[in-house]
Parts: sequence; C-alpha cells; structure tokens
Amino acid sequence: MKVVHVFKTYYPDTYGGMEETIRQLCLQTSQHGVSNTVITLSNRIKESETLERPECRLVRFPVTFDIASTPCSFSLMYAFRNLVADADLIHYHFPWPVSDLMHVFGRIRTPYIVTYQSDIVKQKVLKRFYSPLKHKFLAGAKLITVASPQYMGNSKVLSRHKGLCRLMPLGLDEMSYPAIDENRLQHWKDRLGSGFFLFVGVLRYYKGLTYLIRAIAGTKFRIVIVGDGPLKDDLYTEARRLEVQNQVIFTGFLSNEDKVCLYSLSAAFIFPSHLRSEAYGISLLEAAIFQSCLISCEINTGTSHINKHGETGFVVEPASPDALRSAMEHVSSSPNRAREMGKAARKRFETHFTAKQMGETCLNLYREALKLKP
Repeated sequence: MKVVHVFKTYYPDTYGGMEETIRQLCLQTSQHGVSNTVITLSNRIKESETLERPECRLVRFPVTFDIASTPCSFSLMYAFRNLVADADLIHYHFPWPVSDLMHVFGRIRTPYIVTYQSDIVKQKVLKRFYSPLKHKFLAGAKLITVASPQYMGNSKVLSRHKGLCRLMPLGLDEMSYPAIDENRLQHWKDRLGSGFFLFVGVLRYYKGLTYLIRAIAGTKFRIVIVGDGPLKDDLYTEARRLEVQNQVIFTGFLSNEDKVCLYSLSAAFIFPSHLRSEAYGISLLEAAIFQSCLISCEINTGTSHINKHGETGFVVEPASPDALRSAMEHVSSSPNRAREMGKAARKRFETHFTAKQMGETCLNLYREALKLKP
C-alpha cells in the first residue's frame, strides 16, 4: 500500500506534535508493508528535493509566500498531481488550506482520508471565505480521523461530517527516548535544582504561557520553559514586568537526552493551553511516559482525554492564573499524591496512547477507506 502524507511542515525544518504524529504513523504502518511518502514545504531550500528518512521518503518544496500563517508553494501546486498519481491513498493532515485547494481544484481522483488536528481558531475573517472549500474537501474524504472524543463532540465543523469521523488517539513510542544519563542529570540538577514546574512545547499564542507566568507572581514557584517560538520575546517581557524573571527559566529547544532529565527533576508537568487550537497535546503524552503529574486546562479538546482530573493530575479553568496557581499549590503541598498521579498518567499512557496502538488503528482505517480486508 502506497500512502502519501501531506502537511505544511515536517522534520528537519520544524519540530512539534503534528510532525511527531506523522513520523510515528509512518514508522508504525511501515512495519505492516505500507510505503510512506511525506510531502511538505521548507523555508530553507530554493528548489524541490527528495530525502530518504528512516520512516519515509520526504519530498520538500520551497515556500513561495506565506499568508495568515499558511505557507504556499507554486512549485508544489504544479507538481502535486504527478506526485500523488501512483498513491493508493492520500493522508491529509488538517488544517492546511493549501491541501484543500490542491485536491479540489486539481481534481485529484486518488482516495483520501483526513486527520483533523484542529479547528481554525485565529483567522476569524479569512475562515469565512475558506469555509465552503473546507467543507467540500472534508465531505469528499473517505474517513476523517479525530484524536479525542472531546474534539469529535465539540467541533462545529466536524458536526457536519459525523458519519465520516473515526476516533484515532495519537500515540508515542517510549523506545524513542533515551535512558537518563547520570552526568546530564547532574548537570541539570546543578543548574536548576528540583521541584520546578515544567513546560515543553512551541511558544505559540494558544499555549497560555502568559497566564502561567502571571500565576507565579507573588509565589516562590519556579517554571522551566523548554522550547522556542514566536511568543518568546513577549514572554520575556511579561516575566520582567512582573519581576519574576529569576523564577522563569527559558532553555530553548532541548534534546530528548536533556528533556528526560528535566521530567525526572520536575514536580509536575504544566500545560496551560487555553484555546481550542491546542487539539491534543503530544507533550502531555511525553510527560506521562515519565510519570509526571499533569496540569492542564479544560478547553474541551484532547488535552482532557489524556489528563483525567483527580486521576492523572489536575484540569483547571483556562486563561486563569488563579486556577493554575491553585493546582501548583496542590502539587507542592501534596507531593506524595502528585507522585501517585504521575504513576496513573503512565498507566493511562500504556493503556491508550502508545504508538503501536495508533499505528494499528491507522492501518485498519486505511483498509476501511480502501475497503480492504485485514
């Protein structure tokens, strides 16, 4: 079976939850004979190129222009029909309106499924014009995969396509992470100590990090923020304004070797995303692997599918520094309970969110889309 994945970004240009999801899908399904190709864009190249990666054949095209956080490529649009001509199935990763445009107006006949990662939240004006194309594109899919029952039940967009929707929780492979190196652990312990609250992710507008920084004002709590992104300068400014710059440590992007040490040293993993653009939260799964107590916000998405309030951690009101502070106080005052929640998070990961489970579900959905027998 030949499958072509289509999304606007991928390794090695960008690192995030969607990129890791695509990588794991390729790795897992390839074990069952699926040949995977990923088509994506890059700001680092001037001409199209093909790379061979362990999980897939990667075809990259240069970005021609970017509008409303949507990169576009004339060279990809020109080549797209030929690229998918031999595929048995196209696997689109939504949202990227360019995919809809290429498929619908290119009159592509190859069957396709859509992994619906997130509603479009930020572009309120442009999405009105885009809406007819979006629904035509989704209606033409064989299946639409959704990562959580929360998102499936609360998305107004998906409510128009319920008959096509299938649940496919996203997963991670714990074997992708290294064992803790004692020298690296000691390095971070000397630098940061322990008992801090940890965040890992791209610093974007919907991550709620401004509220997290406000939550520690007037407290002795410390936050370690791992990652980089467009909100970095604003977060630095907010920390200085509140005079908590010594309590907020920005590390930038770190390797898995370093991240596993920080999970071990932290009191809890805190994920304050406050908008539905955060459809799932791969970082929550990563933290669960390492038995971290989880703190997240109730935004009616997959974050609350991963983190069960009172079981694996705390789920609090979004965009509320007071609610975040209260959760941190619970962790700080009851470390034994926090450790038990971390163990429960790990157990829930093993039961529901492994990469192997995701890959098997995806393979069965490919077969359903193509009406193939197992």
